[in-house]
This record gives sequence, structure tokens and C-alpha cells, in this order.
Amino acid sequence: MKLLMANKSLLLLDMGLDSFYKQSKDWLSEISFWRDECIFLHSIFVKKKLIKLNNVPVKMLESVENEVAILNNDLLYKLQQDVKKHKDYIGKLLANKLSSADTCRKQHKKLLASINQFDSRLKMLKKNIFQMVEFAK
Repeated sequence: MKLLMANKSLLLLDMGLDSFYKQSKDWLSEISFWRDECIFLHSIFVKKKLIKLNNVPVKMLESVENEVAILNNDLLYKLQQDVKKHKDYIGKLLANKLSSADTCRKQHKKLLASINQFDSRLKMLKKNIFQMVEFAK
């Protein structure tokens, strides 16, 4: 797995700015979907919590509720703003045909790591919510 990530990092350094721009636009679409998904998961969680989650440990409930809030309110907003700024910066680089793109590549690599980290956390959150709902049955 580390080998795949290393190869991805090397490929990332070889991508052109136009590819970075397109990927940034794709990320913004993905973030928009994640926002809807977080709202949906929160609504499921609230409905199930109101109905009855008596069998679910309080610590588990608090943990999931806290993670939903962090992902939806804090991390997702910051990630969206960072990607939007990055996309706009790439657009300016492309418009001005500037050749110095090292900073852009470093930022893109950092954003890719943030996107992947957020995706992993969201998947874990969904798994926890579904386990909790199953546990409550």
C-alpha cells in the first residue's frame, strides 16, 4: 500500500496545472456531496436518537454526535475553502502562464492528503452510525 501511495505522489508531481485545476473542481463537487451526506447522516442519527437508542452506550452516542458536528461544521467548511482558494490560484497561474508551479504542487499534494483523510473519517463515521442503528434494534 505504501508503494502505491509513493507512486501516486510521484505522479502528482508530474501532473500539469490543468489537471490540478480539473481535480480541484472535482474535489469541490465531492465536498458538496459530502455536505449533503453529513446532513443526511445527522438527520438519521437525530431521528434514531429521538425514537430510541436505549441499548446504545452513551459514550458511543456522544462520540458519533461529536464526530458528525466536527466533520460537517469544522473540517468540511475549511476543506472547501482551502480547495476553492487552491482552484482559484491555479486558475490565475493558468491565465498568466506562470511557470513557477512548485508551491501549487505542494499545496495540491497537501489538499489531496486532506481529502483522503476526510473521506476515511466520513466512512468510519457512517460505519459507526450504521452499527449503532443495528445495535439499537
